Amino acid sequence: MNDDQKVNLGSKYVIEIVYIFFSVKYLINLNVLNESLNELIKHKHISSFAIIEYNNYEPIGYFIEAIVIMVIAILLVWWFFHSMSFSYFSVKYFKVLFWTSLLINIVIVIFTIKLIQIPILKALLTVGSIGLGIFACSSEN
Repeated sequence: MNDDQKVNLGSKYVIEIVYIFFSVKYLINLNVLNESLNELIKHKHISSFAIIEYNNYEPIGYFIEAIVIMVIAILLVWWFFHSMSFSYFSVKYFKVLFWTSLLINIVIVIFTIKLIQIPILKALLTVGSIGLGIFACSSEN
């Protein structure tokens, strides 16, 4: 492996590590937000609208970040797979990088989906359904 190939492989590792760091930080903060929202729901029985409006619409920001994290995970796996297809790297290094990246990204996506569902996605789906119902009723007239 020449120096350019080592730099390219190293940059893939660095990008993956940065992605993991920010994703884990996001998941920890999302879990804290979920705990706060669950406490509010449990004690004050707040509505889906109040969940979405919580702390200056913070749940919507987390929902958008969840989408971004999942898209980046898909792009990273695609990039590693694409690079492996046209690889001039040693197959051994690339297989380790690809499978490690795939496994980590799958875990991050699963946790992101699990944490965003409770209660943020439920509230967004409820409010969205109500909004679509109102829109459908008003467009029929």
